[in-house]
Amino acid sequence: MRLQQTLQEWNANIFGDVGAAVKRAEAEMMECQNTYDLQGGFLWLSMAWLAAFLNPSEPRQTIVKQLDRLLNKFLWDNWGDARMHWKSWGNLCFPVQDEVLGFRSFNDIVDAFSMKLWWKLRCNDSIWALFMSRKYIRHAHPMDSFSRVGSPTWGRLLQIRHKAEEHIFWQFGQGMVDFWRDKWVTNESLYLVCGKDNPPISLVGEFFLHDSWNRDKLTLVVPEYLVELISQLVFKPMEGDLAVWNLSSTGKFTTSSAYDFLRKRKAESMVSHIIWSPLVPKKMAFLSWRILNKCLPTDDV
Repeated sequence: MRLQQTLQEWNANIFGDVGAAVKRAEAEMMECQNTYDLQGGFLWLSMAWLAAFLNPSEPRQTIVKQLDRLLNKFLWDNWGDARMHWKSWGNLCFPVQDEVLGFRSFNDIVDAFSMKLWWKLRCNDSIWALFMSRKYIRHAHPMDSFSRVGSPTWGRLLQIRHKAEEHIFWQFGQGMVDFWRDKWVTNESLYLVCGKDNPPISLVGEFFLHDSWNRDKLTLVVPEYLVELISQLVFKPMEGDLAVWNLSSTGKFTTSSAYDFLRKRKAESMVSHIIWSPLVPKKMAFLSWRILNKCLPTDDV
């Protein structure tokens, strides 16, 4: 009982009640309508609030849609009076350089956190990652695991793994990296480069002797040009293998880099650079955007 109570408290503190959070956010927004300039301050309020609200737990799609409607209502309505919603929230979640308001999509934020979970799973350096590996992956490669029965978190990992794995490169040390499926030589897995279907599970360390690569063994499985390329790589058996996130300059995973990759974009516009210049007040910038996008109730719109 004591353990169960501790887990319940931990779950409430970490993940919380998403439904209650939505109601709290709605109350805060109604209060902000009395203090913020709706057409100017909202732009800053929503950007900060969107970045801080979602935690790594995945809300249900009904919650995401409810949040989209809530924010759209806050943007277009005034003092609780319903007005015309000139644009849907999904059409506003593009960068300001694309002639849009630059808001963030909840779905893209959730996917970015899902990528973070996949990164933690692949690094395999935490109790959670070890547990997930033992339960769902076992002796297979993470990309080859097709266990459909599992927790919602495992379902998130299955949905995002192809997008996330594309940007994980390996700097091997001990050589506990999959020879065929992981990216450690080129920007593609070797089984794709060599055109092999269902290759056996082999580790990079199996192709290394005491002080050099086993060229004879490499020649049996990969073309000669790859043998030469692999032979130039330095093997470090005293160091651990290191995962590299190629979307960040440091090689370490960042949620912002994942979000920038996932974010939907349009063609950039020079007009947007002028409208959203730091020298232009946000209220006037928002008004200019409404004029250009025919979002004002005039006779000719």
